[in-house]
Amino acid sequence: MSKLKEFEVSIEIEANEEGSLYGTISPKQVIDKINEKLSLDLSAENLIFNSIKNTGVHPISVRLYNNIQTQISLEVIKKN
Repeated sequence: MSKLKEFEVSIEIEANEEGSLYGTISPKQVIDKINEKLSLDLSAENLIFNSIKNTGVHPISVRLYNNIQTQISLEVIKKN
């Protein structure tokens, strides 16, 4: 859990000039980034977040065990 505390992950995605996404961020995209950066083996079921529709920084809850969760930050960046 200490690896995830205050962890931030970034994803680039197509968006318009106002920052509205053309697509959606899937739990699989987020979990793949976490697993890649931290050499973990979490699954998409470990994530709790609402639909992300804009660029910016969004909080994501990661469920590690039944009653243990931590927060990470997801930065959604407009792809050039």
